[in-house]
Amino acid sequence: MKLYGILVHVALLFTLSLQAQQGYKPLAVGDTLPDARVQLINSTRSVANLQDYRGKWLILDFWAMYCQPCIASFPKLERIQQKLSNRLNLLLVVSDKPTFAQRYRDFFNVRSSRGATVSLPSVISDTLLHKWFPHQGVPHVVWIDPEGEVVAITNGSALNEENVEALISGKTVEFDKVLDINSHINPVDMTLRGSKPVIYSSQLWGYDPSIRKSANTLVETDSAQIRVTMANRHLPMMVLELFRRKYPDKFSTGVSANYSSKKIIVETDLPIRQIFDRFYQFRRGEIPNDWADYFSYEVILPNSDLVGALDVMQADLERAFGAKITIEKRRVAMLELAPTKPVITHTAYAGSRGFIDIIHKDEGHRILVTNRSLGTIIRTINSRFDFPFIFTGSAMAENLDMDLYIPRSATWRDLNKEFKHFGLALKPRMLEIEVIVISDE
Repeated sequence: MKLYGILVHVALLFTLSLQAQQGYKPLAVGDTLPDARVQLINSTRSVANLQDYRGKWLILDFWAMYCQPCIASFPKLERIQQKLSNRLNLLLVVSDKPTFAQRYRDFFNVRSSRGATVSLPSVISDTLLHKWFPHQGVPHVVWIDPEGEVVAITNGSALNEENVEALISGKTVEFDKVLDINSHINPVDMTLRGSKPVIYSSQLWGYDPSIRKSANTLVETDSAQIRVTMANRHLPMMVLELFRRKYPDKFSTGVSANYSSKKIIVETDLPIRQIFDRFYQFRRGEIPNDWADYFSYEVILPNSDLVGALDVMQADLERAFGAKITIEKRRVAMLELAPTKPVITHTAYAGSRGFIDIIHKDEGHRILVTNRSLGTIIRTINSRFDFPFIFTGSAMAENLDMDLYIPRSATWRDLNKEFKHFGLALKPRMLEIEVIVISDE
């Protein structure tokens, strides 16, 4: 029996290796998904053939552990799967290094032990599906009908109960409105165009799939010019990045940097306010991500330095949005988080990858923390909730586990009750700090 198991395992590795070595061309809408064997985790079986999923709709949801929106969508996807289980198979897909397989097993095991079980199966160590459906960002979703035909390729915002039910019921869904631009827009040539020398150039445009996320802030210099590119950024984060690089002493460390990353003060009714408001709604999980709210910017200047290039960028943003962007000292209400007794700083999951899950419920939110630092916990709360800004004066490097419950209408006093279980307390403070202010010209 042991020998049989070894032979099956060897055969699986050989099959996966052979599939990975073959040259598979990308599939498009209208193509049929070929059969192939995949390795599964979080499932009752360790391997499956794609042919096994014929007869029902199949949705492939590419994800990764670093993708917080992917993880936050799991409860929604589980509800869809449970409701439509007779007609739907929803399969998560991880296209990551085989050496990371154990990390993903730990991901599911730890969440189960913490009472946040994920029931959806996931393909692990995939190379084949990623070649058939190439993409740069996740979530990336592929919709396949019961006969195996690829019906649509979309971003994660399209994967909702309304669209799934409509498609399964035979209704027409206009997926072109949410079609994944990662794979359906011709890449933009970001090199200097033409043979003529560039004296000065700047441009502001929308989401650009040709620029990898790892290079969304790029500074290039030579003896003749400087070129700064900030791509695929929500506008608030683009503005913050501008000032962090322009004034690193003011916005790279300390309270002011944390406060600015939580909220830039917007004192105008111009359209720029709507862009900022949608960003904060997205961060709080109230609305889905929208590619329309991503911006890209590039400036090329001769004989200049970084500050000069960023000055031009600031002026361009002010002109584009009709607003004035300044740094001002403001007296701001804050909350200091300080220990009241020895804090429980040990984690029961020191060998596992840490995570923070915000689990949405009708009556509130559960913040499930595993093996993360107090600073990371505070930054998460600052970015996702409308409490006054929280800061901690004490450096606590140890990671810890927390389980906080915040009612939908909670005040900071409700949050304080949760922190007290861990020997921490919030105290109101008024501090004068430098903040970024966006106002009318």
